[in-house]
Amino acid sequence: MVKPHSVSECRDEDDSALNREEDGLGGLPDMLPPTLTGASHNLDMGPEFQLQLFLVNLSPPSPSTVDTTIKKIENILHPPCKTGCGYKVVEMNHILQAWIEMMAMQSRLFKAGDCSNWTAATLQVAAAAGKGEWLVRQIREWCHAFIKNEKNLPTHSYGKFNSSVLEDEDLAQEIHLHLQGKGKFVIRKNGFQIQELDNGF
Repeated sequence: MVKPHSVSECRDEDDSALNREEDGLGGLPDMLPPTLTGASHNLDMGPEFQLQLFLVNLSPPSPSTVDTTIKKIENILHPPCKTGCGYKVVEMNHILQAWIEMMAMQSRLFKAGDCSNWTAATLQVAAAAGKGEWLVRQIREWCHAFIKNEKNLPTHSYGKFNSSVLEDEDLAQEIHLHLQGKGKFVIRKNGFQIQELDNGF
């Protein structure tokens, strides 16, 4: 049986790989690459060790991958018409569209810099948006996820909790039935009594 390396031994062996730009990526992703999941179920590896292994496998994309990524993002933002002339208008959430445009900008800046500095390109995009480390980390994570599978687009919960409670059909129905029970000439003070609210809702 092969004895697993300690964290310090892994640091020494993989020092060159760990000094890549992705060292400041952030927290350990929810799902590790398949190459790690098979090995990790038998070994007692802490989060720090797993993060180091993940970062070794998470290198900046190749120039050809960046070109393909830019084309795919352009097709999402500006899908061509079937006639081959012009583009279709995309009905997309504004926040999602802004995030995808940031991914495209990051990829273009990375390519313009001869694909030499992935992090610097991300920092420029975040600085242009007036944001900080959170956005830097998010853009890199979004880009890596999109490169892995083009269906992996960013998601957000903005506006999810701003809907009216009256959009809840069950609650609206209960209120409607309550008001019908009050009779034809309901006045404001007879609408709801505190006890009725406590008992009925």
